[in-house]
Amino acid sequence: EIPTHPNTTHISALDASGLMLSMTMTAGEDAGFVVPGTGVQLNNMLGEWDLNPEGYHRLPPRTRLGTMMTPTLALHQDGSALVVGSGGSARIRTAIMQVLSAYLDFHLPLKQAVEAPRAHLDADNEYQLEFGIPQPTVDVLAYWGYRVKPWPSKSLFFGGAHAVACRQGRAWEAAGDSRRGGAGVVVFPQEP
Repeated sequence: EIPTHPNTTHISALDASGLMLSMTMTAGEDAGFVVPGTGVQLNNMLGEWDLNPEGYHRLPPRTRLGTMMTPTLALHQDGSALVVGSGGSARIRTAIMQVLSAYLDFHLPLKQAVEAPRAHLDADNEYQLEFGIPQPTVDVLAYWGYRVKPWPSKSLFFGGAHAVACRQGRAWEAAGDSRRGGAGVVVFPQEP
């Protein structure tokens, strides 16, 4: 029997010719079917509570299931490119948006953008705040009436964004999120 891990992961790739890959994969819940001759087990996504907020077995037949997976490509006319994605269930979208903002809006180096502390607003209006969110921010959110839950350390809970980028076709960066044991590498072909 092949060991499985009920986790989501992401791979980002970008090359000098402009080819981009953003691929998110999840073990999720076993659909009970292995594609003959491949060893590939299909995922039924039914174990994702955030995709089934009314509970299991309540969707009408033939309803297409949504997904939180959000592989993302960002391109700029100056030749800059960013490829990013994340695991993390309902926190995938907030992880990706925070990495995009840190990199594109605040011009942080990619590794800093990926490793920056994150915040996530749950459906019940509780702000989950990763270690490193400044105390004045925590205080303001509480003042505005949010329930806040500061976390004592960085956590897998906040996703695991893995990204590659190239600014203006020259400055290459790769970053794997330490929250999920990620790694990033920039590889250039050797001259003949």
